[in-house]
Amino acid sequence: EDFVRHLQKLGVTQYWTHFFKGYGLKFEQGGQRRAVALAALCHKHGIRVMAYCSLGSLTPETILAEEPGATDWFGRTRDGQPIPLLQSFRTKPCYTSRGYVDYMKRVVDRAFEYGCDGIHFDNFFYPSRNMARSKLKWRSPVNHSLMRVDWKTGAASLRMWAEDRYRYRSRPAMNRN
Repeated sequence: EDFVRHLQKLGVTQYWTHFFKGYGLKFEQGGQRRAVALAALCHKHGIRVMAYCSLGSLTPETILAEEPGATDWFGRTRDGQPIPLLQSFRTKPCYTSRGYVDYMKRVVDRAFEYGCDGIHFDNFFYPSRNMARSKLKWRSPVNHSLMRVDWKTGAASLRMWAEDRYRYRSRPAMNRN
């Protein structure tokens, strides 16, 4: 708590913490539980907490251990291989894979359930050509409009979903002393 009090004295009003780095919800649960405790302390001292979530990478070894169907979420090269990232143990997701979008919705839900005030999606990389063929549709929970999403707007659709879902979320009482 001394650290959070120090942040408050420095005038910090928002703190970003790691929440999801593409390893899997179960694999990252320990760090997410620490985010719960951090969020409670930060809120006590008037500091909002943002959950850092990697949108552009998955780690097959760990994600497949908890989600065997996740191979369908991987972006693929023209010859059908997962698209590697600079770190050889990571692969790029297909932003318009229904399973991937649904999984990321679970990540967002968990971040808000755990007390985070917002989400920062990082590592959004433009998709490859084969991902451009992929299309999905989803219905907004607020205005029930059906949206068509393609590779150019896959990440935007997840952001719009999160905004629709949490726009009217009650904010925790903030101590502004």
